[in-house]
Amino acid sequence: YEILKRLVSGRLKTAALWPFSYRDFTAMWYHHGDRSGSSSLGAEPYALRHGGASHDSLVRRRSYSERKQRGRWR
Repeated sequence: YEILKRLVSGRLKTAALWPFSYRDFTAMWYHHGDRSGSSSLGAEPYALRHGGASHDSLVRRRSYSERKQRGRWR
């Protein structure tokens, strides 16, 4: 959490955190998954978003509605 706070401090709310797009990220995800042999595990990039919301539920960090919004659950 502290690392993210440092990343966003002094930035405009509309400024990107990372110097690459989601498309670039997914390309890197699959490329490195193939190279490391971990692509056979079937992990998808969107699992990071869902996993974070699930972790919030486990540690009771956010309310149900906040977790639902974070994980983009319906």
